[in-house]
Parts: sequence; structure tokens; C-alpha cells
Amino acid sequence: MIVSALDHLQCRFLRILARASRLTGFLLLGACLLLARADEPTKVEACLRAAREARRAGRYDDAQRQLESFRLLGRGTRASGSREVSRLEQSLMQAQQGDVAPVEKYLRGLLEKKDRPEALFILEALTRGYLENLQFDEARASLKEWREMKPPDAQGFYLRGWALEQLAGDFDNWGRRNVPPDAVEDYRQALGADPQHEGAGLRLGEVLLQTGKLEEARALFQVVLKRSPGNPGGLLGLSRCLRSLGKPDQSRALLDKLLEKHPRHVEALTERAQLDLETGKLDSALALVRKAVELRPYDSAATYCLSQCLRQVGRQAEVEQVTARSNQIIRDEERLRQLEKMVLGKPNDPALRCESGILLLRNGREQEGVRWLRSTVRIDPRHRPAHQALAEHYDRIGKSDLAAKHRRLARE
Repeated sequence: MIVSALDHLQCRFLRILARASRLTGFLLLGACLLLARADEPTKVEACLRAAREARRAGRYDDAQRQLESFRLLGRGTRASGSREVSRLEQSLMQAQQGDVAPVEKYLRGLLEKKDRPEALFILEALTRGYLENLQFDEARASLKEWREMKPPDAQGFYLRGWALEQLAGDFDNWGRRNVPPDAVEDYRQALGADPQHEGAGLRLGEVLLQTGKLEEARALFQVVLKRSPGNPGGLLGLSRCLRSLGKPDQSRALLDKLLEKHPRHVEALTERAQLDLETGKLDSALALVRKAVELRPYDSAATYCLSQCLRQVGRQAEVEQVTARSNQIIRDEERLRQLEKMVLGKPNDPALRCESGILLLRNGREQEGVRWLRSTVRIDPRHRPAHQALAEHYDRIGKSDLAAKHRRLARE
């Protein structure tokens, strides 16, 4: 057991006193041991706080390590209910990652008991888990309960704002998600509770940038960068603000700083190419955007920028090919936005979910595509097109056992 420096000094003093007075040392040895363990409840509580903080931030490996430390320390103390607290936190971690079904009854049972202090954490984890599973009706219901309570901290407001966004399903003419006013208010509440909260600062900054409130957005990105100078989101957001404010040189400098540390950052490469394109540096722009498209072939902004660059340098044959691909990506994205809105209105329609999954896979968004196809077969376990699409996907990535399983289900 690790003890503090103060404990060691106290123990040493007691041993010296015992030798000096030639007293029997049993009682003093006992006192030393008690001092060494006196701060164990504090350590237990610290481990629990660290586990919960890591889980809510999505750092699951760290959360699991801290939870294991909590369990080990809890065995050596009289901390009441440590086993039940450990079970709750493990269940919240499981639910939050989308594995809701095995722990849903347990967590719902806790919510039925009045005045449970952990109710907010349960609703937060359930809502996030339902959204991970694309269970929109269940997410709406738990979010409604969640909104009846006041989050305990900045992270709670931030996560609730994020959940409100996921259930909005509304987009502007440029395909950008319209953020509900309630979500914006939650982000502001998060920053009111903690002005340094990076997630809330970045997301609110992006919303303000999208709606043309450039100076306010700029200030938020600057706060993020003051605390974390290399934050990629902060550098990209501030660069976009400066570009919109007519400061291309300052914008370019921030993008160069970002790309120095993150040379494969597709959005930064595309933004940097656009700046060079606007200032006539065509060779540089073309090299940058080609790299962006190589890294992410189905990125609509990068592909469109590439078509512009090729047109400027007069490569007509390649322009036609890239433009056709760009237009197809844009059409697919528009259809995905339509499908998302339709699924939010008809969450139990497997055909809509299956079409979404297939389009996502076609556009290189494999993790999302698999999520949507799995949600399809959860609603309709015999949905043949979804099983067939999953079989083909698993064949492509070399998972022959899963491919065989879904091919068999597709034939049944």
C-alpha cells in the first residue's frame, strides 16, 4: 500500500520515540499501520471519480483501469457499498458503449427508486448507448427524462447538447446539421459551469462559425487554444474564422501549424488547398488536395476542391472523371440526410436503415455502415438485403467467419 510522505514521517517519529523510551512497540506499530491506511477512503473515492470521468469522456481503457483500482482498494477498506458502486459503474460503461440489453433491466430498476443520486448518470449513459445502437425511440424517451433534471457539471450539459443534436435530423442548404436552440443553450451552460471545457467550446464555436457569428466563434477557439495550443479542432476552427474575416495569411499560418503535427488531417489539407487556389498557387493547391483525396477518397469537400484545381490547371479529361465522382458523393450524402430524417420519423423501418448502411459502406464509412446494417437485423432478423450487405463487407475485409454467418442468414 502506497502511503503519503506525511504518513512516513509520522511513522518514523513514532518509531524513534519508541526506541528512545524503550517502550513496547506493539501499540506504536499499530498506530503506524493505521496512519498508513488512513487515507485509503480518499484514494478509493479518487479512483471512482477518475473512472467516472474517463468513462464519460469516452476513454474506456482508462476508465476500466481506474475501476479495477477502485475495486482493489475497496476490498481493503470499510467503504460501504463499494461492490454495488462498482457494479453500477461497470454497467454504465457497458450501456454507454451500446451494449445496453444485458444491463438495461438493472439500470431501469435503479431509476424506479426515488431520489437516486446516480439517476442523472444512468440516463446519460442510457441515452448515449441507445444513440450508439441507433435506437431512436428509446433515446428520445431517456433524453426526455434526462432533460427534466439539471446536469451536475459542464460535461453533463455538453453531453446532453450532443444528444439533442443527434436526434434533430435537420440540415441547412449546404448539408450542415442545424443545431437545435436547446443544444446551443446546453453548450452555453457547459461553458458557464466550466469556461475551459474543450468539447463545449469547440462545438459552440463551430455552431457560431456556421451561423456567421465569427467574432464570438473566434473568441471561443482562442480560449481552447490558450489551454491546449496544439488542439486540432481549435486550430482548424480559428483558421476558418480568420479566412472568413478576410485574414488569409493568419489562416494559412494556423493550418501550417496544424499540418506540421498532423500531416494526414484531411480537413486541414483541403482548407489549405482552398487558400492556395484562391491566391493562384495552383501547383501547391493541387498537391495538397490530391493528398487529402488519397487519404479519404469519398470526402465531398476534398473531391470538389480537387475538381476545381484540375479545372484551373486545364486537365479537362481528369476534370470530367473527378467531377462525376464528386457529384455522386454529393448525391449519396444528400440521400443519407434524407434517410436520417426519415428514420427518425419511422425508426422501425428496416428498409430505410438498410439503404443507409449500404450507402455508408459505399462511401468508405465502414464503421457507421455496419452500425446501420446491424440495427436493421436487430429490428428484422431475417432482412436478407442487410445480411447480404454485411456478408459482402466482411468478405472484403477478410472476416470469412462473419461473412459465412451472414450469407447463411441471407439464404434462410
